[in-house]
Amino acid sequence: MLKTIGEGGNAKVKLAFDIDNQTKVAIKIMREYDENTKNMVLQEAQVMCNVKHLNVLQVIKYGEGPVEKANKKGGKYLYIAL
Repeated sequence: MLKTIGEGGNAKVKLAFDIDNQTKVAIKIMREYDENTKNMVLQEAQVMCNVKHLNVLQVIKYGEGPVEKANKKGGKYLYIAL
């Protein structure tokens, strides 16, 4: 991850480099979350995958992963790569 490019109440958006596609991507990383929030965010990502519009970012990948890739606190994080 290269740097933080945005921040809100529930998430940070980081600029990263996608090795597979050889391009820069924005990654939305959720802060602490419960099972309900996790399901809501994953549903949002699934819906966004089906939206094709010039003014809506395309979702490349979404899921849950180890947090050491996002910060140093331990645990897991939710991410949506845009």
